[in-house]
Amino acid sequence: MQDTAKSNDLLNKLEITQLLLNWGTWRDAGEFDKLRSCYTDDATMITSWFDGPASVFVDRSVEMRRQQPKDRGAMHLIGGTTSGVNGDRAFAETRITLLARSMVHDKLVDATVYGRFLDFLVKVNGDWRIQRRVPVYDKDFLQLVVPGETLSLDVERLAKQPFGFRHMAYVQSAGGLTISTTIPDPNSDEEKALYRSGQAWLKNRESKAV
Repeated sequence: MQDTAKSNDLLNKLEITQLLLNWGTWRDAGEFDKLRSCYTDDATMITSWFDGPASVFVDRSVEMRRQQPKDRGAMHLIGGTTSGVNGDRAFAETRITLLARSMVHDKLVDATVYGRFLDFLVKVNGDWRIQRRVPVYDKDFLQLVVPGETLSLDVERLAKQPFGFRHMAYVQSAGGLTISTTIPDPNSDEEKALYRSGQAWLKNRESKAV
């Protein structure tokens, strides 16, 4: 009996890990119909530039990809995942590296962000789906793509950006995107509350992913 329970737990965790790996692959490859299948119908999603229904996030991702030049875009490197499972609910933390190539002040730059995805998941018709995703960005840096070029940033404007992803936020805001203000800073009270919410999600089947 214990071996069966352990096997089921490992299988669920393997399926969750595969789901989160698929998310990164399908997002970067532009496989947007497959990307939609990663979420529940009422899922919510937060990124550096979006906070709202996951379905709208995918719609906007489609439009952004359609408009972006071929020498720009983002890549998500998905690292290790730790997850807890309780029945048809799970809470997972995944290490990520986000690589984003953009233009800022007429210079082509790469922004690199190290962080984590915190996912509230549910099992729907036998398959795991993301109910809510919140990132925590730990640190980032910016570098020029073309060797020998120089770039001058507005120091005051940079300092006003969110701590964990300020260089990427600087670039995105300069490109006309609205930067999310609901992403917890690393080691903040908001981050701690997010982890408590994840544990409550696992333990209490009546709690919501908020």
